[in-house]
This record gives sequence, C-alpha cells and structure tokens, in this order.
Amino acid sequence: MASEYRVENQKMAPRAPAVLHRREVLLAGLATCGPIPTSRAAPFPWGVTTADPTPTSVTLATQLAPGDTAELVVSLERQRVSRRRLTADADGYLRATLDGLSPGTRYAYQLEAGGTAFDGRFKTAPASDWLGPLTFGATSCLRQTRPLDVLQRAAELENLDAFFLVGDSVYADGAVTLAEYRAKWREGLSQPPSIALRAAHAVVGTWDDHEIRNDASKDNTPAAQLDAARRALLEHLAIRTNDEQRLWRSLRFGRTAEVLVLDCRGERRPEKKEYLSREQLDWLKGRLVESDCRFKLIVNSVPIGAFPDVGFQIFAPDRWEGFPAQRTELLEHLDARKVSGALFVSGDFHLGAVGRVATDGLGANVIEALVGPGSSAPNPALAGVGPPQWDFVTGQNTFSTLRLDPATLTTTVDYRDTRGEVLFSKAYALGRS
Repeated sequence: MASEYRVENQKMAPRAPAVLHRREVLLAGLATCGPIPTSRAAPFPWGVTTADPTPTSVTLATQLAPGDTAELVVSLERQRVSRRRLTADADGYLRATLDGLSPGTRYAYQLEAGGTAFDGRFKTAPASDWLGPLTFGATSCLRQTRPLDVLQRAAELENLDAFFLVGDSVYADGAVTLAEYRAKWREGLSQPPSIALRAAHAVVGTWDDHEIRNDASKDNTPAAQLDAARRALLEHLAIRTNDEQRLWRSLRFGRTAEVLVLDCRGERRPEKKEYLSREQLDWLKGRLVESDCRFKLIVNSVPIGAFPDVGFQIFAPDRWEGFPAQRTELLEHLDARKVSGALFVSGDFHLGAVGRVATDGLGANVIEALVGPGSSAPNPALAGVGPPQWDFVTGQNTFSTLRLDPATLTTTVDYRDTRGEVLFSKAYALGRS
C-alpha cells in the first residue's frame, strides 16, 4: 500500500485578483463553473480520485512515475488555502489526506507533475450538528469495455454531496496478481467519463465480486489474490481506513445522514453461513440504533430484497437471501428497534429498481434502491421484477440521485439515463411507526 501523506490547511493572507497566478485563476473558476476539464496525459493515467469526505478532510489518490513528486494547490473563493509537494511511492501510487478544511464547502484543486496539471473539485461533509437537505449520486456495474456515458452525465451535476460507487466499479475477472488488478483498474478509470466523474465529485466506494472474481468470497478466493484485489481497490478509490483489511466504515454528513458502507465480499464465508463477519454485522446493527442522524444509508453492493421469481432463484446463494439467518437477524433488528430513515442502496443485479424489500412480513416497510447498471447488459430475468413490490425497474444503463429531506424524512429516488434525463422519480417516507 502506498504511504499516506497528510496535507494541513495553511491559511494565507488575501491577495488582490490582479496578482493571482494563472493557476489560481483557473482554480477559482472551477469552484463555480460546470464540468471539469481533465487530461489523460501522463503522469495522471487514470486521473485523480478524491473520496470519503469528512467535515474537515478528504482523501486523494493518483498515480505518477515511481518516486515522482507533485505540487498540490487547494483553492477556495479565489484564494489559495494550501500548497504542498507530495511524493509517490516506489510503484508510483500516491495517497494523501487533505486536512484542515471547512465543513460543507466545495473546494477546487490542481495537482501538477511533470509539466501536466490536473484540475478537480470536491465538497467536504457538513458539520456534525448540521441538519439540512443532501443529494447523493450512485451507480454500479461499470464494465470498462462498454460506454460510460452515465458517469459523464453525473459529472455534469453540480449539486451532489458525494457519489456512491456501490460495487463492480471495474470488471477485473481473470486478474490474480497485484499487477493484473492494477491493469484492470487503470483500464477502467482511464476512460474519460470516469476521470470526469472523479474530478467533479468525491466518491464513496466499496467492492463487489468483479473487483475480485465472479461470485467471490473469502472461502473461494486464495488469500494472496484477495489481498491483491483489496490493495488495488484501496489504491484507486482512496478509501479511508485505518486497517487495510477492513473496508466497512461509517461516514457522517451532519445530522442528516450516516452512510454505512458494507463489505459484502471480503469477509463473506459461505462455509460458516456468514454474509458479513459477525463483527461487521454487530457494528451495523449498533450504528443503525445508536446513530442520531435522520437517515441511515446502507451502501450494500448485493441486494437484500426478496426476489422469488424463478429466474433469480439460481443466483440466490450469492445474495442476502442465500444467508437467511443473517438476513432475518438484520431485518428483525430494524423492525424490533423501529429504526427510522433506513435505506438500502445496492447494486450487482444489472438492473435498476426501487421498492420494498418484501411484499409482506419482514422487510415490507424497508425501502431498497438498486442503482445502475452503469455500463452493463441488462439482467435477462428483468421481467420477473415489478409491482407490487417494486415501483420501478429498468435494464437501461442509469445512475441515480438520492435527495434527502430531513424535515419530512423523505428521500426522492431518481433514475437518469445516459443523456441525464429522468426516467423515474418518487419520494419515499422513511419513518417507522
């Protein structure tokens, strides 16, 4: 894993616009303008990722030449707030934590190395006691050999607080070694729409099976291969973690939302009937009850909803339904503790759908949004999904926006196509009686 570098905020005295350097003028423009111009030229072969925002920091990852250095300039309202030189590791990977930032603020940055400059922006999370509306984007199933138009459309939105990559952000099937996984990530992230998305918004990512191998679990994947896949994920999606073996984590966006990001692959043990490790499941149950946030968004990768149609039954062992004891335990917990504001945000199925986890019984009051597929063929069993359980279903390539209103405890789920047009929109009340 690349070394982690920390960038502290360095306040600077105001300077008149007439003496701003050209770089600072560009940065100031990025703070208010539309889509980010990006470059695929070396030394940024797959652009720059900013991720996992907190009220005062964000993580950053990119690739340079081995041991090369880059100058990072962060700007706000025509003023440079920090400037630092960063050094890549022996493999060329660079990770940084940008600290000392202000809550709920959209920053512009420029990273320059080898005569090439990369421009981007990100937004920090709101202050811990802030209570107001939020908007997140989300998709999954981004096969790098197909057009990634939905990412370009998402990059053009200016009101997102972050963008969720819910799993299968690249298809790395066939990779075994670290070098092979890195090549797959570079293939996917070097596509211009992917570069544009990550230049425009901080992302919050997890993995599913195709970042490892089809239907991956800890039981069917050699430890060395799983470690290589995990390391490549961390290098490219800038996931914030204090333990490189643990991907599940919580990100707080004021008092409006706590985002609970699950690892549904790296700890999965079918032989022990564990979809999540006991530690992760207990953590999730605890956060759902203890959180004082109005919304609890569960970034879940593989759906928890019931899919009784015969076309889906053959694949039941690869989702929550294939682990009925843990699925029941979690849904009973939500019901018994009357958890309000819970929303599952899932991927994997190569279809977009939103509705209830079940038509009756456990899960009947819980909403799940399946996001994507971003750039994959539709699920051939698509016809088996629909009312009364699901209000909307599509096999088109889509991304979603999730608008959270804490005043009414409603989330509005939109599905947008490759042109950015809204195919479906519905508001869901997430209160519990």
